[in-house]
Amino acid sequence: MATLPQTHHGLHVSDIERTKAALRKLGYTNTQPGAPEPLEFRNVEGDPIGQRTAHALGDRYITHYIENPETGHQIDLIQIEPGFIQPRPSREPSQGDLTIGVPVNDPWAAYHTLRDTDGRDTFSEPVECPEEDGIRFYGSDGQDFIFTRRPAAPFAIVHYSSHGFPRAKRFYEEVLGYSVVPIASPVPGADRYRLEGCGGRMELEVRDDVVVPDYAKTAKRYAGANHFRLLNIDMARVSTALAADPSLGGFLLGPFENGFAFLYGPTNETPECFDMGMFSRAMAGASSR
Repeated sequence: MATLPQTHHGLHVSDIERTKAALRKLGYTNTQPGAPEPLEFRNVEGDPIGQRTAHALGDRYITHYIENPETGHQIDLIQIEPGFIQPRPSREPSQGDLTIGVPVNDPWAAYHTLRDTDGRDTFSEPVECPEEDGIRFYGSDGQDFIFTRRPAAPFAIVHYSSHGFPRAKRFYEEVLGYSVVPIASPVPGADRYRLEGCGGRMELEVRDDVVVPDYAKTAKRYAGANHFRLLNIDMARVSTALAADPSLGGFLLGPFENGFAFLYGPTNETPECFDMGMFSRAMAGASSR
């Protein structure tokens, strides 16, 4: 397994311990390797990350990623203080949010295990998702999941409104340097695109009825809000492009000397990005083992 998986998907949850316990039943680790449990960030002097992200995540939040060692899928769980949580903009994923594809042995059994272990009654009933050989449902915090039958790989779909997508496309192509390629859509009334060059399976779905949040109000402070990881970035290109047109996004954190940066895009997407050097080193390390 690669040391730097692209399939790392952020998920804002209301109860990080309950969610970790439920996902552990599906084969995910209970802790983030090498990190205190949980990681805490605060909007105070001496915590530069907490200070920089407070406007989006509040004055205190905790986080931990968990990983399924068999599939390489990571879910980065973030719990925000109750006083900063905003209502979900819509039942379905709003602009910039994800549908997360999770490989499991038996989608229906995995759904019941997750729901029964979590114990909350906010799960939706699953519906068949034949195009992914699995089922689709909303989890306890409103996250849209597809449980796909293994050996399928983990994946994510980012959702966009028809109005916002042209700016998002410019962000992916002009800033990040990827190709946005049209593909056949399994969803009636939606357009689907593949993000080529990002290091894994990432798709963009565009519909007329996708809700656009009030970013100034909600930021990423609602349950089920998401971020995602992108690899193989030319960070110098990113810096130049954002300096030339700040309307296309900016740096939330970094860029750092190790080639990592957390970006925000023009349409509520927040990718954590790794430059080409780090990606190459990770792949070299994986192939040498």
